[in-house]
Amino acid sequence: WSGEGHVDSNLEPSPQEEELKAKYHPDKMNVASLGNMVPHIHWHVIPRFKTDQFWPASIWSKTQPETEQKSGLSGLQVRIAHWAAAEAPARQIRTEVFVQEQNITSEEEFDGLDEVSRHVVATVRNTEVSVATARLLSLGNGTAKVGRLAVLKDHRKQGYGAEVLKAIVDEAKRLRFDSIVLDAQVHALEFYQKLGFQPEGTVFQDCRIDHQRMRLPL
Repeated sequence: WSGEGHVDSNLEPSPQEEELKAKYHPDKMNVASLGNMVPHIHWHVIPRFKTDQFWPASIWSKTQPETEQKSGLSGLQVRIAHWAAAEAPARQIRTEVFVQEQNITSEEEFDGLDEVSRHVVATVRNTEVSVATARLLSLGNGTAKVGRLAVLKDHRKQGYGAEVLKAIVDEAKRLRFDSIVLDAQVHALEFYQKLGFQPEGTVFQDCRIDHQRMRLPL
């Protein structure tokens, strides 16, 4: 024991750690005894992802602050935040677009992965009207996934979706991912191709809607 609240030990990977790696493909694993008074006889094995709200710091540190991204549209404010800060506007936009317009269930839409994702929210500048959102989720092994890209119906065809996607790509580059994938609804393939994404594989159904996997090397 180091005398400073933590055990000094060179641990071999446990079967549980190897199982977590195989199942979740984390960007790294934290192995720690979280006590600060006496040595522990148990350890916490924690999969970590570049898109979680604490990265690159430890999970008991402060969450990363939200940041404003440069937008090519002067009237649009684009910010990146973790779920606790982005949930209210992102949930409203995604509910209107995916649940109400496309008949995806709430259980399908809100899948429990938002808490380990980075979120982009676009708001009309000098107002409180949020009009578009998307999320970035680490898949491990250097790959990130863009998902839940949505623009409110009355605000489409104004370039807001492209600005959100560009912000997501910039954030993925900042986090040093090697590539980004997304599952595009087939009617939106041209939109993503214009921004550099290329299709791979065959069309498949997700939530009863035809999709195409696409990839962008970084």
